[in-house]
Amino acid sequence: MVLSALGHYTNSLEGQQGVEASGHHHHRHHHHHLYSFRPTKLFVFGDSYSDTGNNRKSEASSWKYPYGITFPGKPSGRFSDGRVLTDFLAKFVGVRSPLPYQWRNVAKKYLKYGMNFAHGGTGVFNTLVTDPNMTVQIDLFQQLIKQCVYNLTDLHTSVALVTVAGNDYSAYIVKNGTAQGFPSFITSVVNQLYLNLKRIHSLGVNKIAVTALEPLGCLPRSTAITSFQQCNGTENTLVNLHNALLQQAVAKLNNETKDSAFLILDLYASFMTVFKNKGDGLGQQGGVKASSAHHRHGSSPVYSFRPTKLFVLGDSYSDTGNRRKSELNSWKYPFGITFPGKPTGRFSDGRVLTDYIAKFVGLRSPSPYQWRKVGASAKLVKYGMNLAHGGTGVFNTVFLGPNMTIQIDFLERLTNKYSVYTTRDLQSSIALVTVAGNDYLTYISRNGSAQGFPSLISSVVNQLTSNLKRIHKLGVKKIALTAMEPFGCLPWFTTKTSFKHCNETLNKLISLHNDLLHQAVAKLNNETHDSPFTILDLYASFTTVFKNKGDPLRGIKFENPLKPCCVGISSAYSCASVDQNGVKKYTLCDDRQSTFFWDAVHPSQEGWRAVFSALQPTLEQIFYA
Repeated sequence: MVLSALGHYTNSLEGQQGVEASGHHHHRHHHHHLYSFRPTKLFVFGDSYSDTGNNRKSEASSWKYPYGITFPGKPSGRFSDGRVLTDFLAKFVGVRSPLPYQWRNVAKKYLKYGMNFAHGGTGVFNTLVTDPNMTVQIDLFQQLIKQCVYNLTDLHTSVALVTVAGNDYSAYIVKNGTAQGFPSFITSVVNQLYLNLKRIHSLGVNKIAVTALEPLGCLPRSTAITSFQQCNGTENTLVNLHNALLQQAVAKLNNETKDSAFLILDLYASFMTVFKNKGDGLGQQGGVKASSAHHRHGSSPVYSFRPTKLFVLGDSYSDTGNRRKSELNSWKYPFGITFPGKPTGRFSDGRVLTDYIAKFVGLRSPSPYQWRKVGASAKLVKYGMNLAHGGTGVFNTVFLGPNMTIQIDFLERLTNKYSVYTTRDLQSSIALVTVAGNDYLTYISRNGSAQGFPSLISSVVNQLTSNLKRIHKLGVKKIALTAMEPFGCLPWFTTKTSFKHCNETLNKLISLHNDLLHQAVAKLNNETHDSPFTILDLYASFTTVFKNKGDPLRGIKFENPLKPCCVGISSAYSCASVDQNGVKKYTLCDDRQSTFFWDAVHPSQEGWRAVFSALQPTLEQIFYA
């Protein structure tokens, strides 16, 4: 099926994707005049799934017997008993298997077929081996172009194979990376892979095939514990996250190029098909079907748990209108200017985290508690309830409003006293709990000592743990809780450096909060049979967006991520402030889509979209089967 996928791929300069191969690829393979695009060279990047001899003989077992015993009868540096994916693809497109880069000066007559830069054991980033990662492999390719080994005509008539077999993830595990950090790391890998693919195309390669990750949980190293009888489902769930993000990335790349240059070779599907059929009953070489690069989460069968309601507790990071209009600026212009075009009580120019998560799980954003009996909001009660109040905390803060304990009281009364929701409703629901740091802002505003800060953090996390247990006890099946954002990077604190540097002292204190939170959630999951609690790591997601100045996969770009869009003209004013004559005392940026922060504390709609993108793998981990 890999061959038939490439048949469709090379048969049209439009790069037709998502078309299942016909059974006639052997016929087409022997009649190359059918191709409208006939590659003359194959360039290969990646790891041991495509390496044909780049690892040094002294380093790798691939140069020792019995490797190569089937073909060519002796070790050749391939990580197999014989041919690997590169060889089958080369034969299919009608060229010799390209020369390994390490042997380029030994067999120059084979340069005309392309070059294999793949090194076994390497990854998108550095791994446990010292060989060149994918970025360095592309550097080597670029050097050959500069040395005129290959010209533009060579590149325009070539195809590239890029393999990613999971060495980055193996290295992450060996280096004791946390389970909580895995989804964020997956996002980083796919982001870099996206940039690598884009770079290969920019060098002149017209067609690029990239492998989706194989089912890592079915590799013998993972199945040995079951005597090779069962795959590790947890590992495969993480692989699904990688592949879902890869499909998004490739879809975006194809939208950005007029010739749909990129194709996914779905190793996950092909491995699984072979496992299910215990081989290939058609007797055909290959076995990988092309993916259409459609995002998988839009198809409901992939979910093991599909919530019918969303309950939200917390603060301004999730509040969609609970504060009274007379209390806070969130009900004043220019809040809501992007969506829905007027203030709605959200602490942003548009949508906030609640809205993105509701859409992700297939629900309308739930009714704010304060509006549960009013007009259109009353119709939203069936989707759940938003009890979050901007400015509140785990404990009481300087802002009046129900703290988290009281918010849970409201939910309990809606269920037990007023029967707005049944036990079944709660059991088919998910809760979002946000903690943005109002407890700590209150402590700072009351001149709390630095020495007492760690003790307060422990108290906050202890109470938060009790709150989570209580929500679960009410019947809520899945609870997603935010780790705290990098507090010291909020414009409130970075204004002193003209929005150039974060306050690392504050960030270290927030890291303590998050460390204690991870411990607490791990303990809670150990105490329950269904591991209902998941951390949405705002610290990692904010930091990733800051580092990348946006999200390249979604075309989001922030010129200076620390600089807010809407700010008061002095410290006495804030966004939406006006004087007694109605004269505005704030400035508004020209391009809201280019700013991560809306005001001194809150992300813009575009900022939340970037954060949600980084959080999405974690959310998919909750719902994927």
